[in-house]
Amino acid sequence: MKNALFLLIITLSVISCTPSSEDAPDSEEPITTKPTTTIKPTKVELLKATKYPSKYDAKIKKAAKRYLPGVDWRLLKAQYYQESRLNPLATSPVGAAGIAQFMPATWKQMQREMKITATSRDPDYAILAGAYYMAKLRKSWSSPRPWKDRLKLAQASYNAGLGNILKSQKKAGGASRFQPIIDQLHLVTGHNSKETRTYITRIWNYYPMMHL
Repeated sequence: MKNALFLLIITLSVISCTPSSEDAPDSEEPITTKPTTTIKPTKVELLKATKYPSKYDAKIKKAAKRYLPGVDWRLLKAQYYQESRLNPLATSPVGAAGIAQFMPATWKQMQREMKITATSRDPDYAILAGAYYMAKLRKSWSSPRPWKDRLKLAQASYNAGLGNILKSQKKAGGASRFQPIIDQLHLVTGHNSKETRTYITRIWNYYPMMHL
């Protein structure tokens, strides 16, 4: 009887000294424990990060403020996105290069007027030059007209050349609004007029996305 009582006391002592699962250290937790929840970026955040990178935002803001006061800098960003997908190394089949897609002759003009020696693939200078050139083109359409028409005519001139848009205006009987002028562009640049119309449409479609 004494031996049985002694064994019972020993057994109870061992049980009381064994740590419960709640008292066990973290390293001894079972592998079935749920992992820590990871916060994943939203689809919108991923879209913005991959399609519309903010790498050049500060430079584009500065360029727009300097040369295009009153114009939302995101319109300039949308234009650069349409031009090159914001890739400073982009080159078109016709030879336009850089983030702002300057043709060689136009870039030489920018170098002279802005007193720069950098190539059009230098994003710092190309971003500034693109805003400077857009300001010149917008000034060419300074006659009284809605601000959006004025900006669209400048964008069309950036793509098709100021001379061609002026010819289109003449074909439109000297119209001041954007739509009648662009409607006559096919008489000047032929099938390339579709490219210019698409160019402008896409800029304005991308513009809201730059607010994400």
